Amino acid sequence: MNFTEIHLTGGEPTLHPEVVELTRIAVDSGFRVGMTSNGENGEAVLASFAKVGLGRVNFSVFGTTPEELAEVQDVRFRNPTRAARKVAVQLSARLRWLAACGTADGT
Repeated sequence: MNFTEIHLTGGEPTLHPEVVELTRIAVDSGFRVGMTSNGENGEAVLASFAKVGLGRVNFSVFGTTPEELAEVQDVRFRNPTRAARKVAVQLSARLRWLAACGTADGT
């Protein structure tokens, strides 16, 4: 197989305890690495991903307001307070990723 990119997705990749190390190994092996994340674990790991060479993150966003999120998410997020907390965490994760990359667009 002749491929040059690995994309981490399916479930929430940032929850895997070794995903930063796996990313480093892939980057060191010459692959471009991207990831799709909901951003909920971003505070804990996104700066580490930037340091090991993760090229980009696609953030899955299901609502930009607590009301939108509550409409489409699981029953547990229909609570406006919980939905608001999730929206805030996702925004914080996106901002942390941009800061870690040192560019306005994260590239």
